[in-house]
Amino acid sequence: MAAPLTLLLIVAVTIRAALYRSSLADLISERVEVVSPLTAWKRVVEGLALLDLGVSPYSGDVFHETPLIIYLFHFLVDYAEITFMLADVITAVALYLAVKEYNKQVFRKQKYALEADRYPLDCLELIRSPKEMFYIPLKVAML
Repeated sequence: MAAPLTLLLIVAVTIRAALYRSSLADLISERVEVVSPLTAWKRVVEGLALLDLGVSPYSGDVFHETPLIIYLFHFLVDYAEITFMLADVITAVALYLAVKEYNKQVFRKQKYALEADRYPLDCLELIRSPKEMFYIPLKVAML
């Protein structure tokens, strides 16, 4: 794993922990852009409370997760912050590795096409190097 990726993951986990403990967490948890009936943490906690009381969480319109997930969250509710941060890190590393592999394949095809003279000469400045490809998502995010 590259040092910039490790540094980026540390910064991301730090920001996530700061947001989780700040007053912004309540504001964000109420926004419709982020929360749906399937992803609302309040509904998961309410479903767990109903399960602990012996009431089926599926009898009403409160809980929409699968039964396996409710029992998994029953064990992880005390470690929710760490669990979500770990899931974010795993997702980020998986996406990083997938993009890295995709870029290798694209540049391999590009190299073969250049060697076979399949590109016209006036488009050579449009061909990207591997380092330039990693900055494209940042350029798109800044737009």
